Amino acid sequence: MRGDQTREKIENLMDKSEIAVLVIIDDIDRIDNVELCTLFKTVGNIGNLPNVYYLLAYDKISVSDMVEEVGFTNKSISFIAKIVQYPFLASSLENLELKTSIKDAFEQHFKDIENKDSTVHNIVRLISPIVKTHRAINRLNAEFSLYNDLGVEIDGHDFIIILIIKNYYPKVFALLPSYKTKLVGTDSNKKNSNESLKNTIEELITKAEITEVDKNIIQTLLENLFVDTSSSGEIY
Repeated sequence: MRGDQTREKIENLMDKSEIAVLVIIDDIDRIDNVELCTLFKTVGNIGNLPNVYYLLAYDKISVSDMVEEVGFTNKSISFIAKIVQYPFLASSLENLELKTSIKDAFEQHFKDIENKDSTVHNIVRLISPIVKTHRAINRLNAEFSLYNDLGVEIDGHDFIIILIIKNYYPKVFALLPSYKTKLVGTDSNKKNSNESLKNTIEELITKAEITEVDKNIIQTLLENLFVDTSSSGEIY
């Protein structure tokens, strides 16, 4: 049986059926960008059947960035809107509840970290403008658990910042390897001035085409990774 005949048969069956089918697809922002666009097109075209409905759960910022990476620059919102007919935004957490949730998630997985109180305070300050929903907190909490499974020495504070950049600013994350020498130096030149590092960070942000709204956030995250806030002027 040809594909169009098969589809017509399914459409007739579903049209006569008194049962509605709900297909739930969770965490679609965790697949790669090509697979994501394929999924959207499948739902929008092939999956458009009578009495069949789709519930797609995802982080809006991450999905928009991923769609832009495959060629829909500045058109990601309109592309997604063609597929997602009725968007429902998860309610944001109240500021105190948000900070408490981040703190609890951090303390659950980073029990032996040095300078714990000051580190927790700084992490909450850095990521609370980004992680604003219960779903985002739950996802972050699940990924925090990876820290103890790595089996290598990595600063918990840096691990979280890198995780946030990877999830919410994938363009910046993808550019980090090409800026390695400028950001962390070489064996013969391990020190860079804070001013030089800040200029490099600004260059990286510009190349990643970060929106004006997010520029200050990502700049703060990167400076916390690479720029020494002490008087020594050395990088971490």
